[in-house]
Amino acid sequence: MKPTFNILLTRLARAQQERLRPLMENIPLSIGQPKVLRYLYDKKSCMQIDIANYYNIKPATVSRLLDGLEKDGLISRSQIAGNRRASAIAITQKGKAAYDKWVDYCQGVVDETLTGFSEEEKAQFSEYMQRAYANLTGKTFD
Repeated sequence: MKPTFNILLTRLARAQQERLRPLMENIPLSIGQPKVLRYLYDKKSCMQIDIANYYNIKPATVSRLLDGLEKDGLISRSQIAGNRRASAIAITQKGKAAYDKWVDYCQGVVDETLTGFSEEEKAQFSEYMQRAYANLTGKTFD
């Protein structure tokens, strides 16, 4: 039976996660945490709502991710002057090191995933995924 396009997308995403999962044992990150570190790596400091809005996830989910990251010393939180309810979140040096390892692991999996693809095919594949995402969400990648 020929797989549907949806099945192909799902299986590709799952195969990549399964390839990354054993590598993650070498760094103190759960599967959802790297995206938060990536955002902080680029933004330097932000509030929890910024992360939730950027990734279109619930603030409560972000809160749980941040709690784990803070417990492991990968982020820090500081009070925002004049706002007792909000805190500024920043990545620590330990968080940067963990994220850098994650990026290396991901690049290895991407290289494996795209073995045999030409540079033109890789660029097209990336463009197609971005367009499909924009079609579903109305958002583009920065």
